Amino acid sequence: MVTAIIDGTGSIGAAIGPLLTGVISSSSSTQGWNYVFYMLIAADLIAALLLGRVVKKEFQMKFHGGEDDITIIIPKDVQRTSESN
Repeated sequence: MVTAIIDGTGSIGAAIGPLLTGVISSSSSTQGWNYVFYMLIAADLIAALLLGRVVKKEFQMKFHGGEDDITIIIPKDVQRTSESN
């Protein structure tokens, strides 16, 4: 799930980023590139805020015994039976 979100936002960023960089950097002859870096900082902060909830949920699942990919493929009952043999 997280990789799909990262891939999707990365694709959008790859499409829009260069366009915004060109517009912002040419907007002011003296401060244009400073504004580009401010835009990048803002984009990073927004991405961190949006992904923070998803990352928190995945950490809780991992450390508090939630289901992971192996549990979905091999149910827990089958894992316990095979470990006892």
